[in-house]
Amino acid sequence: MPRPTSRTTKVLLLLTPPTLLTYTTHRFLSTLEAKYPPADPTTTTSLALRTPSNPTTQHCPEIDVYEARAVPVKALLKRYRHLLNTTSSSSSSSSSNHPTNEKEKTETLTQAWILTFLNSRPLLHEASIFGLFLNKTYEPGDTLVSTFSDPTSTTTTSSPEPLKGKTILNGMFTIESFTPSSSTSPPPNPQSQSQPQHHPTPGLLLSWRIPPSPIQLFEKISKWGYPFRLMSGGRHEISISDVYTHAGEEVVDVRFASAHDYEFWGVEGGEAKDQKMVPRWVGRVHRGYARFLVDWVVTRELGE
Repeated sequence: MPRPTSRTTKVLLLLTPPTLLTYTTHRFLSTLEAKYPPADPTTTTSLALRTPSNPTTQHCPEIDVYEARAVPVKALLKRYRHLLNTTSSSSSSSSSNHPTNEKEKTETLTQAWILTFLNSRPLLHEASIFGLFLNKTYEPGDTLVSTFSDPTSTTTTSSPEPLKGKTILNGMFTIESFTPSSSTSPPPNPQSQSQPQHHPTPGLLLSWRIPPSPIQLFEKISKWGYPFRLMSGGRHEISISDVYTHAGEEVVDVRFASAHDYEFWGVEGGEAKDQKMVPRWVGRVHRGYARFLVDWVVTRELGE
């Protein structure tokens, strides 16, 4: 018969790894949450991000925006040049690297942040794993580098609409819209150049979908009393703020935003707050991963 102390030791050995993992994950997420608090989506994102794919049958209860502030323009352009030069000669992309006016500067910086984020190492690995299951090849797929590096392309600054419907990163995302510059934005106030202008800015809007089978599974078990439900899909937006001056140099705020769509079920109540969603811990981990991506890009790939 085993001694009580031996049984206690076995229980401790079994409980210690998951306890340490939970505590470490909590500490890691808490650090990221303190470093990147959520920004106001009404002033930092487009209406298209905040609108469900099907407003008549869906609601969008969670809209999150994570923002790294005061990223040096020089660092962003340096990374942009590096990415473009991996697929084209430096001469072919010289015009996009040296904007001659404010509109061109906005377009260039918007593309720079989009390419930098989409070509970040964690996201490339994620897309490659997705491609391994889908195509049996460990490749990230289209990351828009070839599109933005082609000086004769009509799908970038001159005519963004042809990008709509294009799938990237092995089909993980579909482009809904690409706005290289904001012609509707008011001109910046010369007296407030030391602060970013808080209005929706240019960016790339992406959508993603979850296959019907897992959605239907969760809808079925939720009818039986399961307290959670899966989202149908959602959108991501990659955008920047206006250029402003910080500590004597030109900087921008870079953003990554997400929104989730849920089907609206009348049996769960007439209010959106009564509708079932994914567990809170799942939502926190998902938001933590988004913060991690922003932090990785800004601290490691832009060298801030």
